[in-house]
Amino acid sequence: SAIRPLSHVDRRVCKVATYDDAKIDTALMNRVAAFAETFTPDMLVGYPNRKFVPPVDESVVPPKGVKHLRAFLFRTPTAATAFRTRLVQGFMQLSVYWPFDEGTIKPNEIAGAAVAFFDPQLPWLTFEGVTVRIDPGRPPYKSSPLQDGTAWWHVPVTINWFCQINT
Repeated sequence: SAIRPLSHVDRRVCKVATYDDAKIDTALMNRVAAFAETFTPDMLVGYPNRKFVPPVDESVVPPKGVKHLRAFLFRTPTAATAFRTRLVQGFMQLSVYWPFDEGTIKPNEIAGAAVAFFDPQLPWLTFEGVTVRIDPGRPPYKSSPLQDGTAWWHVPVTINWFCQINT
């Protein structure tokens, strides 16, 4: 039961899968960045696996957190198709974080704007030859808001996506 080295084909598939996954992530995060830039000033974003400490507004007493977005990526099972491609799919949760005790209307409006910004009818997301589509059969939706501890009001938006990769 010794571990066998990967064959040439196995290594190629692993390399392509990893590289394509990075392109998918980049295409999605580029759209998140574009969404954040629609605000004045730009909305801060906590990206996956990046150090992010929500800033605090010290000019108010008591100090409060500053509104921001956080993006989380999730993969769902990948499937082979009949057309020599593999279907890579998943969902992104783009969460609006708003200082607690500052109302619910504005964070809900921003979450609604995120739903509209990721409309499946808008242009597809492309990065270095990989095209990601927002799933028209499962369009983006805003979930019920949550109180996140004592500092944040959190409104999650779920964005389902898929990508067909040539094999």
